[in-house]
Amino acid sequence: MRIKKVKDKQGDRYSLEIFQGKDEIKNEYQRIEREITPIVKKIGINAGDYIHHWIGNADTVFLISQNKKTLGFLTAMYYSDQIIYIPILMLDPDIQKKGIMSILSKIAIKNYFIWRIKQCKYNPFIFLFPIYIIFRTENPTLYKILQSKINVYPRPDGTLPKLKHEIRMVLDFVKNIWPNSIFDEKKFILKNEFNDQSDFFKNGIPWSRNKEVDEFMEKRLNLTKFEGNALVVLVKINLKSMLKF
Repeated sequence: MRIKKVKDKQGDRYSLEIFQGKDEIKNEYQRIEREITPIVKKIGINAGDYIHHWIGNADTVFLISQNKKTLGFLTAMYYSDQIIYIPILMLDPDIQKKGIMSILSKIAIKNYFIWRIKQCKYNPFIFLFPIYIIFRTENPTLYKILQSKINVYPRPDGTLPKLKHEIRMVLDFVKNIWPNSIFDEKKFILKNEFNDQSDFFKNGIPWSRNKEVDEFMEKRLNLTKFEGNALVVLVKINLKSMLKF
């Protein structure tokens, strides 16, 4: 485990614990579960089997804390040497909209980038191929943060990836990770994916305050009707984008 000090947009300091590798995560499983459960309950989600999916399949887990209290977490699975899957990024409502979400995302991507270089035995040609992040979300704010910084599909205007192999990559990924889900490949939507969506939004839908993004998310997912739909998001990061992190 590594510990890193980070600051939010206001300059407040946090400790970030990074658990790397399945063996380390397995050894710390009970502690990680104990740390994240209060956040999940505060958000209003009935965790059930979610926690095992988040932690049990992870290659990296990040816990962010302040004054020895865990306030957020992210888990990541290194699906391949091109794809990183982020099952969950969750923050205590008290620290939302302070830039923590962006901090966790950037550090997770950097960690994967380093792992990928080592995995490919420092082959310099690996830099020619983009990194892809795939995740599902019902959170307009998270979507806005990413789409404002890097290439995200679908875009707010509904545009999907133009390259056929990227579409095929998403389809194969969905079949492997969410085999029982109903996937609309024309809209990148998992239908009726969350049974407890109204509980998740008990404190209000996390609108992004960006008209285009919020209208897109509402039109795609019918958030205000609590249908439980989720948007499958493909993030494409080339070397030029990576250098901005």
